[in-house]
Amino acid sequence: MSLKMARIASLLFLALLVHSSTGYLVTSVAQNGSISHRTAGTPVSGFWNGTAKGGSLVAVPAEAMAKASPGGDPPPSYSLNGYFGGTNYMTSVKDQGANCGSCWDFAAIGAMEAQYQINRGNPSTGIDLSEQDALSCSGGDCGGWWLDLILDYLKNSGVPDDACSSYVDGNLASGKTPCPTYHCSNYAARKYYITGWSWISTDAATIKNYIYTYRHPVIVWMPIFNDFPWYDANYWQNYFYSHVATWQEPPYRGGHFVVIVGWDDQGAGTDDDYWIVRNSWGTSGGDVNDGYGGYFYMTQNSANGFFGMQTQAAVIADVVPASTILNKDLIIARLTSWGYLWFIHYPSGTFWTRYWGVSGDTPIVSGADMDGDGLEDIVAWRPSDGRWYILQSKGNYMQSFSRQWGAAGDVPLVADFDRDGISDLVIWRPSVGAWFILRSSGGSATIYWGMQGDTPLIGDRDGDGIPDLIIWRPSVGVWFVLKSSSGYTSWDTYQWGIAGDVPLLDHFDGDGKVDLVIWRPSVGAWFILKSLGGFSVHQWGTSGDVPLLAHVDPSVYGGFADLIIWRPSSGTWFVLRSYTGYDPSSPMVVSWGTSGDVPLTAKGYWSI
Repeated sequence: MSLKMARIASLLFLALLVHSSTGYLVTSVAQNGSISHRTAGTPVSGFWNGTAKGGSLVAVPAEAMAKASPGGDPPPSYSLNGYFGGTNYMTSVKDQGANCGSCWDFAAIGAMEAQYQINRGNPSTGIDLSEQDALSCSGGDCGGWWLDLILDYLKNSGVPDDACSSYVDGNLASGKTPCPTYHCSNYAARKYYITGWSWISTDAATIKNYIYTYRHPVIVWMPIFNDFPWYDANYWQNYFYSHVATWQEPPYRGGHFVVIVGWDDQGAGTDDDYWIVRNSWGTSGGDVNDGYGGYFYMTQNSANGFFGMQTQAAVIADVVPASTILNKDLIIARLTSWGYLWFIHYPSGTFWTRYWGVSGDTPIVSGADMDGDGLEDIVAWRPSDGRWYILQSKGNYMQSFSRQWGAAGDVPLVADFDRDGISDLVIWRPSVGAWFILRSSGGSATIYWGMQGDTPLIGDRDGDGIPDLIIWRPSVGVWFVLKSSSGYTSWDTYQWGIAGDVPLLDHFDGDGKVDLVIWRPSVGAWFILKSLGGFSVHQWGTSGDVPLLAHVDPSVYGGFADLIIWRPSSGTWFVLRSYTGYDPSSPMVVSWGTSGDVPLTAKGYWSI
């Protein structure tokens, strides 16, 4: 499948549903110790007065959904919300509001909170994360968003606790409150991040295995029809929901994201098996009578339930607070008579070394996770034979491999184009203006973009979770961004910079899109063009310095990029820290290196 088709297929239109806060409600509550046999019921009426955001859906690619769960022997009935007497790892059900189509946000955050508690074996951590922050600062809004993009956002940008940015957009029919209107002052330090996520197969056995064997709530898309009986508590006490899937309108009203937390197989080989599902429409609907307001039950028959119209299911790997995020360390690669000697500086002041590479190699480390362990590997690209020599972080940098990709005169880069968690090998050939991408999952791509004299960069500027191909043309000071969201067929241009500037990319506004940065050596100034709008200018450095961008400040975890210059004349790092608001009166200064060294930043095995 081409990159274009893979991306088009993976996009998930969110015809996100909103609901009315009024409706039929039965208030008597019974304990779940005497659960009755449920059958597929016919609702008397819909008891749901919501409106849908319009649009069409596209299927997730088959290869992305093929992650079946091996092994395991799930019981006939099980739930992560304690429905059958076990531990309730789910956090309180929330309400996305009467008008805002933000179920993509609430489903992802709900699964994220539960995964945090499950992985720590503690159902009472008190974790309560901010849906408002994710709504305001990501690319989504009350009109909807894609599931893969919110999960990428939670991995790359994270969200703080709800007390830092409480939900206020429930009554917005479109748009959202701008970021960062409601941030608390120390929100970066209060963030939580997911470590990774993946699509999984949507067959019932796989979903049950992920829930029971691996303890993962499963986020899924569902169709909503006119007869969905959300506020009919008597219905949910006795029945589960089933509806023949059809795109016809009426009765189809739109799509909605929810979280499967369990199931009940009431009879082998029958149609009486159902899923237990967490919603985001508050606790006054769903199975109120059994004490599980906010939850409902859906048939496991894929034709009449979740997967008859659209097949997509995703799980989150783990959730970590900002205090455990590995900031990048300061690295110098020094050419010696034995080849390149890498010096990695710990925040404690100690260091670690490895020999890797020979004279003439290009040292690469930032973004170079070639073994998929979440840590960066040490890479030397050798123009003389066009070969990549990779020292893996797995095994404490004692194992290596190499790949042939490129030729003398090429520019080497790395990025994860196939979204498998492993960096792909990329070379840009100035002589023909061509990008050659070798995917870790197999296959390659050639894309023509740029010309001799351009500077190539890679970053996600359009916010679709896939790298864009970017060139900066110093002769005119223009950025040309070839967008992955278009299948690399359309582009945006930005006038930003002049000849003699140094172009860089990183994150400064928390929306998951890279910002365009130039450092001007002639005046020692940084000019940052933010994807959310506006720009900032910071005076930092002088002619002869080497500019870098990374979050390296050990006094705070998470957050935006620090502005770094390395001064070869003294071997000193001068770090203008994002946490201080880039206050030049309180920089981080580290003496590390000497003239002739190559300065780099990375997070690796040594950081743990």
